Amino acid sequence: RVHVLGSKVVKIFKKRFVGIDNDEAALDQKEPALPIRNLQRGYHYSARDIPTYAKIDPLVKKLDPILGGKFYTLDVGWDKDKQEYFVFEANSGSGLNSQTVELYSDYLAREIMK
Repeated sequence: RVHVLGSKVVKIFKKRFVGIDNDEAALDQKEPALPIRNLQRGYHYSARDIPTYAKIDPLVKKLDPILGGKFYTLDVGWDKDKQEYFVFEANSGSGLNSQTVELYSDYLAREIMK
C-alpha cells in the first residue's frame, strides 16, 4: 500500500505474514487457491523504506493527474515480466491508523491554511 499526499509518496507498507492471532479452526477449512491476505489469516502491514521502492515514483507521476494529486492510496503489485509495478486498487478514502493519521492530518491542515 502506497500512501500519496500532495503528489508525493509519504508511506509504503507491505503485507507480511506474521502468524495467525486466532484459532486456525475458525478459518475456512477449505483454503481458496488465492487466499485473502488479511488479519484473520495472519497478515499485517509492515512499514517499508521508501527509497527502496523508487520504481513506484513513475507510476505515481503517471496516475497523479488522474487521481487529483491530493491524497490517496494505491495497492500495487509487482509484474516480474515487465519489471514494473501495477495498480490493482486506488483509494481516495484510505484507512487511517496510528502510523498514518498524523501525516494525513498535518497535510490537510497545511492545505486548509493555504
